[in-house]
Amino acid sequence: MNKLILNIESKVISTNIKDFEEQANTYLANLTTTFKTDEDFANAESEVKELKKLETATKKAIEDVVNGSADVSKLIETATAIAERFRQERLTREKLVKAEKDKRKQEVIDNAVTKIKETYLLDTPVTPALKMRMPFEQVKSRLADATKNKRTIDSIDKSVNTEFANITAEMMTTVTDLQNRLAQLPADKMHLFADVNSLIASTVDIQEVVKDRVAQEEQRIAIEKECAEAERQAEAERLALQREQEQKNGQVAQPVAEPVKETVKEVVAENATTTQSTVETDNEPLGNYAIIVNGATLSQIKRIAGQLKGQFPSVQLKKI
Repeated sequence: MNKLILNIESKVISTNIKDFEEQANTYLANLTTTFKTDEDFANAESEVKELKKLETATKKAIEDVVNGSADVSKLIETATAIAERFRQERLTREKLVKAEKDKRKQEVIDNAVTKIKETYLLDTPVTPALKMRMPFEQVKSRLADATKNKRTIDSIDKSVNTEFANITAEMMTTVTDLQNRLAQLPADKMHLFADVNSLIASTVDIQEVVKDRVAQEEQRIAIEKECAEAERQAEAERLALQREQEQKNGQVAQPVAEPVKETVKEVVAENATTTQSTVETDNEPLGNYAIIVNGATLSQIKRIAGQLKGQFPSVQLKKI
């Protein structure tokens, strides 16, 4: 664009204000609007500088007129309006350039983060431990830090890609290490390692941990066996003491072949002979009596009941 010319005395001597205004309109309409490449940002930043020069030169022309003329109000108003437009556009584009550059930088970071996140979503035995060893939030911070002090989009891309490659290599090494540590745990004793994820994610000696926990498990089993044997011996001694006491009291237990399940609803007299004799002499209805037999088996009881049933059809077995 040409500079604004305002040469006046008591009246306007010469001016290109109309042409200048048209050029200003065209210039402002063709400023950079696409922000993708470093060239785009460089052009926009150059335009900001140019707008500053135009703003300053326009104001200078106005000041020169004001200091040397009396009646140029309309000319000054027009030129002032143009200068203000330059100023407003400059301020707007300064913010726009910064916002677009920040947006592009964030896009670069987000693309790398998305690729890294895929590894954390894999369903593998060591994924939980990987998240402990290399927390996802820390990885994101590393990618963001890679953009610090980078002025151009190209430098941001290169820096983030380099950090992404470093993180990927580190993750592969970490996964291999975690798999090796997991393989050192005995598959048949995994119940001893409920903390498997934090264990393999740590840096402790896996072999020492396995040795200690297996030893503790074997000790626990041995103690349980000792306790069970002690309880068995105590029970045997209790039963022996009980039998000895029963023998002293004259209550020797007889073996029972099978449990008595049948019942007696009517019990006969104290013994069959006495009962039969009582019925014959008294000629009265027989009452309910119980015959108590100690130490008899079920088969013996059934045989006795069968003998009585011949004389007393109503005899039934009943467990007392």
